[in-house]
Amino acid sequence: MRRMIPFLYLCSLLLIVQIEIDESAAFFRTPPSSTQTLEAPVQGRFQHSTMNDYQPKTLSEIYQSIIQQTVSMTKPWPDSDGFAKCCMDSDASDFVVPTFPEGTGPMGAFALTRDNTHPGNEELVQTCLDAFDQFSKELAIANNSADYFLVKSLVPHITVAIFQEHPQLLPKKQKELGIAGNNNEKEDSFHFFTNEDGTRLAESLARQTSHNAPISLTLDSLILTPDGAMIAGFVDDDNGHYSKLKTDILTSAKQVMGVQDFTSRPKNMIHITCGRVVRRGGVLPTTATVQAAIQDLVRRYNQQVFPQIVAELKSSSSGSTLLVEQMTVLRNDVWLCEKNTVYGIGRLQGQEEEPAS
Repeated sequence: MRRMIPFLYLCSLLLIVQIEIDESAAFFRTPPSSTQTLEAPVQGRFQHSTMNDYQPKTLSEIYQSIIQQTVSMTKPWPDSDGFAKCCMDSDASDFVVPTFPEGTGPMGAFALTRDNTHPGNEELVQTCLDAFDQFSKELAIANNSADYFLVKSLVPHITVAIFQEHPQLLPKKQKELGIAGNNNEKEDSFHFFTNEDGTRLAESLARQTSHNAPISLTLDSLILTPDGAMIAGFVDDDNGHYSKLKTDILTSAKQVMGVQDFTSRPKNMIHITCGRVVRRGGVLPTTATVQAAIQDLVRRYNQQVFPQIVAELKSSSSGSTLLVEQMTVLRNDVWLCEKNTVYGIGRLQGQEEEPAS
């Protein structure tokens, strides 16, 4: 049975924390297109290694840098103990997918892929989820499957913007007081929003998205990360329409709520979490031979199997494009969007801008 406990909501919103965040940085950065120049990723809470001589600038390069970090790991894969401690609940026998206490779950704007019903979307997303299943089966052969807790995404989604984060992220003083602090700028950016606020934010989203055209995202990479996540990494179109939409949503929501910033950590990436592999109880592979076999398996999937799947999608009739036609404002009641309180939907109904002559 899932227990109602406060815990750190990091996974679906923090899948690539090993390179994506710096908790001392500003909470939001402009989301990138495939060609936009980015700041190099900085070390975050679960980062395991640093790319000393390589500074990725585009989303494609960032995805490749994650792959490189994974295949060059010296620790047994997955290095998931830190993630499990912060992000998973457990009962007497195993990990469980956590449930948020009422009203405390993360609230934000999400693209729920199966609600975006363009004909090619379902096949694209299902192929990515199937790739996680395929890897999981081979992992079970390489090592005792009982050593791992597998979390498959039941509600695939892209996190576009977060308005309220889980209160476990609050600074210590705020947690003691049970209120939003005002001692410094970082504490001021934490806000608790009611269900009525969620409705207001959904209305704001609907007004904003009515002016935005549907967005085409292109699958760039399937990736196993050092701490056990498997993600599908997408890139924006050349005109940066996803970046513009995210900026517009945040700007409008801030005006409606009368705040200068929201709770969320910076999110540079555009990704769907396909699943996670979490090592149970810090259990390590039984022998060096088994450990080497797992490392080889992870390397083969990151460098051969996954690139082949992406290439096949690009050449297929359905293609590798995810068409996003609507956004949903919701609050997570159960992690990974498995259960949500939905406040409203914003449909992307605007027209594509004509290129300047």
